[in-house]
Amino acid sequence: MDPIGLYEAVRGRSDFGELVEDLLDVALTTYNHHLIDPGEGERLADLYERGALHDADGFKFLCELAMRTEPEKFREVLRRRGLEV
Repeated sequence: MDPIGLYEAVRGRSDFGELVEDLLDVALTTYNHHLIDPGEGERLADLYERGALHDADGFKFLCELAMRTEPEKFREVLRRRGLEV
């Protein structure tokens, strides 16, 4: 499922905020941090500070980072939430 399709599927769920937190945890705790360039790190911090990770563009960006750096953990987060991988 692409990030925008995923956003459309989950944004109304009661656990949407928890999903965002789980994906943020994946992106922030990766050992593959070399796959995130400094500009992306700054953008992630800005989106977080503005509360924009819950918006479509912010969620898409967060998913892309999590998928790129930790694809298995990304899929596991979705599985735990009962989402199609």
